[in-house]
Amino acid sequence: MTTKKIYLKIIGILAVFNCVACLQTAEKKHTNTIAFLEKKLDSIFDNSSLTGLSVVVTNHEKIVFQRSFGYADVGTKKPYTNYTAHNIASISKTFIGVALMKAIDEQKLLLDEDINTYLPFKVTHPLYPDTPITLRHLANHTSGILDDGVYGASYVLDNPDMDTSTLPEGLMGYIEDISDNQPIDESQFLENALSTAGDWYNEDSFSDTAPGTVYEYSNLAATLAAFVIEKAVGTSYEKYTNEKIFKPLNMPHTVWNKSDQKAEHRARLYVSKELAVPPYTLVTKADGGIITNTTDFSNYLIEMLNGYKGEGTLLSKSAYATLFRTNSTDGKGMGIFWEIDKIGRPRHDGGDPGVITNTALLPKKNMAYFTMCNISPDLGADIMPDLYYIWKLLEDQSWN
Repeated sequence: MTTKKIYLKIIGILAVFNCVACLQTAEKKHTNTIAFLEKKLDSIFDNSSLTGLSVVVTNHEKIVFQRSFGYADVGTKKPYTNYTAHNIASISKTFIGVALMKAIDEQKLLLDEDINTYLPFKVTHPLYPDTPITLRHLANHTSGILDDGVYGASYVLDNPDMDTSTLPEGLMGYIEDISDNQPIDESQFLENALSTAGDWYNEDSFSDTAPGTVYEYSNLAATLAAFVIEKAVGTSYEKYTNEKIFKPLNMPHTVWNKSDQKAEHRARLYVSKELAVPPYTLVTKADGGIITNTTDFSNYLIEMLNGYKGEGTLLSKSAYATLFRTNSTDGKGMGIFWEIDKIGRPRHDGGDPGVITNTALLPKKNMAYFTMCNISPDLGADIMPDLYYIWKLLEDQSWN
């Protein structure tokens, strides 16, 4: 069993979520009070297999609801709070979108230009070498770059020599799959995977469709987009996002490295209430490695809501329009690293070992929400029905 099959960042959560959109419709008329919402969330959490959970809802000015439940560390009974932080998985990609549009505002990039204009090594689709891959292709997952074969090398164990003999089979397989992975610079990782001269290069890392034609979700393509930004602006992607996004939005606890995270805010990650995920680090941090909490993220939501209305402070009005624009009506619409659902709401989900996250902008209600938890369902924890229910409650809430 490969790492990708067990743990590759969760996509398709929203597809399932859309299928259960009619959940609890009989209760929808009651979800117009905070008291009811709190009671339901308490009941759901208390009867679930979730370890820790935090929920935040904002309007365009402030937090209107925030609650946290359970434990950041089950063994020590350390509470999961509004300041508990861990990686948020693929929701990190929405920050690539904002950073990309910021670089365009600064005239450092062009959205439809060949990425090789900026790269120190060449990346072309082997079946369509004369069709340039553009930043827009990377941002809407139509580049033809796939995760198959190489993406699992992005996960590096903090303690690769750990004893796995007592672990359940599925988790043991995951540990064995990534135990030989070594820390490597992200640029070298990308060159190894995507350059024809790279040590891992394989045409299986590309689809059989031309760039710009078919949607195929790709963590590797997202990481490449962040690297293009880095090359174009002349500083590291981590520094650029810190200076252009985190600091202006007052997100002091949002970091890229676990070592920069305050110990009192750190969460352990779990696959069940009894079993923690062995600590790991992501080589390709940009596509899933932002470490934050619901308090910091609330400021991001407020800015995104205002940006959607053309009143944001980080980007120009035209940049925000591009960020959230899609021409699709099939429910698979993409803006710039934001998924756009059938009724035009920007959203994204995320999943990594021990992590499930979800966020959505609800412009018609002038509301947005974000949820994060420190457990994942990969090895059988039955948490997804409870999370679907929570997300549906948040979307049905009138917030008047």
